Amino acid sequence: ENLPLQAREMVAENAAVFLKAKNFPLAAEEALDFAGQVVDVVGIGEYWGLCPEPHVPSTGSLKAFQLLSKESGETIVITGAVYGNTQELKKFLKLYRAREEWDSTLIALERRWIFPLAEGLYGLGEYLTLAKERLQALWETEVASLGARRLTAHCYPLQTLPGEGFWALETLVPQEDRPSHWEGIKSQLLSEQNLLLSRANEENFISHLQFLEKFTKIFPFKGDWVLCRFGKAPKKQKDLWKRLEKQLRLASQELRIPLNPETAVDESSDEFLGLRIDFVVRDRLGREWKTAHLGVWTPELDPLESRDPIHLAESSAFGGVERFLALLIEEGGEFSKEILG
Repeated sequence: ENLPLQAREMVAENAAVFLKAKNFPLAAEEALDFAGQVVDVVGIGEYWGLCPEPHVPSTGSLKAFQLLSKESGETIVITGAVYGNTQELKKFLKLYRAREEWDSTLIALERRWIFPLAEGLYGLGEYLTLAKERLQALWETEVASLGARRLTAHCYPLQTLPGEGFWALETLVPQEDRPSHWEGIKSQLLSEQNLLLSRANEENFISHLQFLEKFTKIFPFKGDWVLCRFGKAPKKQKDLWKRLEKQLRLASQELRIPLNPETAVDESSDEFLGLRIDFVVRDRLGREWKTAHLGVWTPELDPLESRDPIHLAESSAFGGVERFLALLIEEGGEFSKEILG
C-alpha cells in the first residue's frame, strides 16, 4: 500500500464526477510513462474505494489521479493513491523517476521469477509457482472452512504478470455511491477479507489471527506484528476501543504472536477509524510494507446509521500478500536476502 494501485477504467457515468477534481498541472518533465503511454496528472480528487478499509488515514477515501494521454488527449485511467497532500505526491513522483533507473521485468526474468509467454505477458517461475500452490492449498483447507466464497476481492493476478507500470487493481466509486456500496458489503457477510460483526470479540480475533499467522509462514518473509490505532478514539467510545485493543492483545498472546508492546498511533487526522494488526516487512531502504492484517473499524464508517454498532473485522491475507508480491516483483527484487530467505 506504499505505492498507488491501478484502478479499473471508469465507466462513462463516473467521468463527470472525476472531471470535477481540482486541476493539478505538472511540468512537462514530470509527465509519467504509464502503461506505455505518456500522461500528465491533470486532476486530484476525493473518491471512495470499493475496498472497505481506509487507504487514507484521515477519511477512508482515496486520493485519485486523473491521467490524460498526451498522445490522444483522452483520459485513459484513474489511479488511486495514498497521498493526502501535494508534498506526498511530489515524493511519489521522485520515487517513480528513481525507479526508472532499473528494468524490474528484466531483473525478475534474470531471477527466474517469471518467464515470457507472449508479448507483455509472463508466466510464474518456480518460486512464485510454489507460492501460488501454497496459496491454493491454504485456500482449500483453511479459508473455505470459514465460509468464504471467493479467493480474493481484488489483487494482483497470479496467473500472468503484466509488464512494467502495473499495480494491483482497485475499483473506485464516487462519494455519493457509498451507501449502496455499504449495503453490498453487508450482503456479503463473509469473505476472506471482510467479516461484519455486531460484537467484535477475542474468540473471533484468535480465529483470524491464527489463520493469518499460518499464512505468513508460507512465505520466507521476516517481519514484525504491529498494532496500530488510526486516529484518536472519541471520548464516548474510549472504553469500547480500550476493550477491543485489550482483546486484540490477549488474542495475540494466546497464539504467542510477538506483538509490539507499544501501540503505533497515527493521529494525522481528527477522525478516528479503528485498530489494525499488521504483519510488516521492510526493504533495504527501510521502507515498511504491509502484508497480511486484521483490522477492526469504527461503526462511524457505516453511512446508514444503524442502531446497533457494526464493527468491520477485516482479515486480509490473500489480497495483502498478493499486492506485496506484485510490488516486490515491480521493484525488481529491491529487498534484502533476510526478507526473501
